[in-house]
Amino acid sequence: MIRSSWARRAVPLAAVVSALALLPACSDDDGTKPSGKAWGRLAQYSGCKSGDGKIAAPSGSDCLLYTYDGKSLLRVKHSDAAFNCCPSAISADITVEGGTIRIKEKETLPEGPCRCLCLYDVDYEIHELSSGPYRIEVAELYIQEGDEPLSFAIDLASAPADTLCVSRSHYPWQGGTDPGGTFIGATGCKTGPRAVAATSMTLDCARWDWDGSWVLHLTHVNAAANCCADSLGGVVTVIADTIRIIEYGNGLCNCECLYDLSYEIHGLAPGSTYRMEIVEPHVPEGDDPLSFTFALGPAGSDTACVERHGYPWGP
Repeated sequence: MIRSSWARRAVPLAAVVSALALLPACSDDDGTKPSGKAWGRLAQYSGCKSGDGKIAAPSGSDCLLYTYDGKSLLRVKHSDAAFNCCPSAISADITVEGGTIRIKEKETLPEGPCRCLCLYDVDYEIHELSSGPYRIEVAELYIQEGDEPLSFAIDLASAPADTLCVSRSHYPWQGGTDPGGTFIGATGCKTGPRAVAATSMTLDCARWDWDGSWVLHLTHVNAAANCCADSLGGVVTVIADTIRIIEYGNGLCNCECLYDLSYEIHGLAPGSTYRMEIVEPHVPEGDDPLSFTFALGPAGSDTACVERHGYPWGP
């Protein structure tokens, strides 16, 4: 077993322009907002929309619904916004500068927050906003790298009301709160006649990124499958402290290729130790399985590998 050291992953944060502080949810305007300058507040938010932390029928959509009164007040509902299942409070920072409305969502968590996420509706009000074109941007807590941001160009003069959505294919917008996983996708063939550039072809590796709280992103690097597999992927199960991925890659070509297969595993417990077992269909007899134990520490990344020399990994 070849294993790299744990590497802490830096989490990029969007720059936030200083502006007037946002009042807490459901609080009244304190009368200190300067007249003539646009400002916003969080007006209210719902509880978990399906109760007891269980997302029974997620929509797969993350939406903004807005209405403008034609004078100065813009009401914005963030529908199916993701937050912890039991936050102490939900809040946001709102700035309006240079034709851009920015909403940075936040939450305050108790000690030992719930090990699940929930979808909520959050209502915002932007006051003293003149009619015209704007860009509205919402910085969300639990979207993932590669997700489409909740960012839209709007024109309050020509479209004073609208519903604008993006699709989300991962937890909590889709999938339950119990631990589980999903096959996300695969690269093309990395070796043989359909090859793309690749290195370390004798290593069969699992590389993972952990966000520190909810989601483990796993890539099986150099997974073997048929050269022209029309069915390629894996089935993920999480039972107690064991994560098992049973992979498949069927096709009619008389050759095998190496691919990278990506998975997303949610609902794992921070600080816990798990056994990862990747069951591969084309491992040479006698080779070590790709199986290892790892602990979920702070947000970071790690890699575990076994060395292979049989086809298609190497001579």
